[in-house]
Amino acid sequence: MWWWYIDQQRTCRTADLQPEQQYHYGNLHYAGATCQSAPVTCTSTFTVPAYPTFTVPANGSATVACPANATQPTPPSVVDGCGNALTPAGPTVTNVPNPLTCEGTRTYAWTYTDCAGLVRTWSFTYTIEREPFTVPANGSATVACPANATQPTPPTVTSNCGEVLTPTGPVVTNVPNPLTCEGTRTYAWTYTDCEGNTATWSFTYTIERQPFTVPANGSANVACPDQTDVANAPSSPATAARC
Repeated sequence: MWWWYIDQQRTCRTADLQPEQQYHYGNLHYAGATCQSAPVTCTSTFTVPAYPTFTVPANGSATVACPANATQPTPPSVVDGCGNALTPAGPTVTNVPNPLTCEGTRTYAWTYTDCAGLVRTWSFTYTIEREPFTVPANGSATVACPANATQPTPPTVTSNCGEVLTPTGPVVTNVPNPLTCEGTRTYAWTYTDCEGNTATWSFTYTIERQPFTVPANGSANVACPDQTDVANAPSSPATAARC
């Protein structure tokens, strides 16, 4: 017998050529025939190259002041090694610490999988770093007496993220101490957020004594000079300071 090849066809030629039969193997098409009733086996082996890999962009990151600002980002568009768009699964959200109420990190992660099962992960990590907060301008007033320098009400203060802060205090400072006449009296409160940022608000009284008054001057008519002696002088009126 003999064989010849034309393209991807194999043909057996003899004087006893039997009717041609068709065989399909993978993507190759072979034409085969038997010679003198002898069987012919055509075997084709294909090596399929590995599915091309793909990549995702570099992971993202940002720093924000509050957990509420660590919102879900938009994952990037990713294609597989053949240019087909991949739909990510996720996100998986990881808070450190958990729950995340003050400072820490929050990570959003998505996974991309191609048809060959190759998996890549893309993530975005927020770092929460609290910023300092502010308090209103310090208060002040001038009063006439130490007894009027009473404790004021401290203002409502919030953290940089809007949480209402409870102050400690007041710390009372008298100058001089004890404060019995004129001087200053200061009430001070300290506010602290969850990260440890602090701010102090104070209210200072200045004690400034006011002039006091006495009754109107008195007078009388007497008949004799000796009636004006000191022994006969009238009693001075009771007079009190403004305080």
